Amino acid sequence: MKLRHAAALALVGWCLILPPIVYPPQSNGPTHVEQNAPLSQWRVWRRFDSQKDCEEALQLGFKKPAELRATRPPPAVGTGVWTGYADAQAEAARCVKDDDPRLKAN
Repeated sequence: MKLRHAAALALVGWCLILPPIVYPPQSNGPTHVEQNAPLSQWRVWRRFDSQKDCEEALQLGFKKPAELRATRPPPAVGTGVWTGYADAQAEAARCVKDDDPRLKAN
């Protein structure tokens, strides 16, 4: 591998991303987590320098939503949804390279 290729690979980071929660128009709140949405619609929760760091964060934090809820206070009334939607987001969370073309809107 040439040095410039190795340097380019070293600059690639990783993102832990969450699927969008759908809030339809004229509704009183969210209806579901859209796990099949294009990655460009997913929210970047955090960036990491390596895949290993991202995967560790994914396993330690996002794959255990019940423990996360136990350590965080629930949102104030009317400001957010925590239970089922957060669980669904946590279960669908994934790590992707930050240069993945699917993250960019078309």
